[in-house]
Amino acid sequence: MGADTKPGVDWPAIKRRYERGEAANAIAVDLGTVSRQAILKRAKRYGWSPDAKPAIPSHQTGSRGLATPGRMAAIVEAVERGLTVAQAAALLKLNRHTVHNWTQANEDFAAEIAAAETRRVELQIANISRAGETDWRAAHTLVKAYDDRFRDTRGGDRAPAVTVNIGGERGAAIDGDTITIDG
Repeated sequence: MGADTKPGVDWPAIKRRYERGEAANAIAVDLGTVSRQAILKRAKRYGWSPDAKPAIPSHQTGSRGLATPGRMAAIVEAVERGLTVAQAAALLKLNRHTVHNWTQANEDFAAEIAAAETRRVELQIANISRAGETDWRAAHTLVKAYDDRFRDTRGGDRAPAVTVNIGGERGAAIDGDTITIDG
């Protein structure tokens, strides 16, 4: 029985995962119903390629603009790697206002930028979550992000209030001798 006719194999789902960049071995191990070799053979036969993203259609026609599908895809890719839109524009030697205008004129491009930013944030949250298993600071960062009770509500970079006891015994405050300094 060949890989094409094996029952219970969801080839469209495997293709989506493979084209999103997942390794064939990881897909095979995860599913357990198909081998890495079968996935690679099918990918070669049908021209699947990792990270194959459809071109973003340009909102401009002809050769009059800089908004080519290739440039737009490069900006989306740079944003997904962690750059801001302005940094991605500078990388391609474009003005950030030009790229902003593209997002205003092209809903597909704006949606791809938003999706890339979301994917980047999700990746960073996953990284912090993994680090939180061994590092309390990472866990604390996640808790502050998701629970309002642990957020710093004072705002800014102000230091906490400091109480200074001048004179008297340690731990005992005498009226009039306590000075409170607010940051």
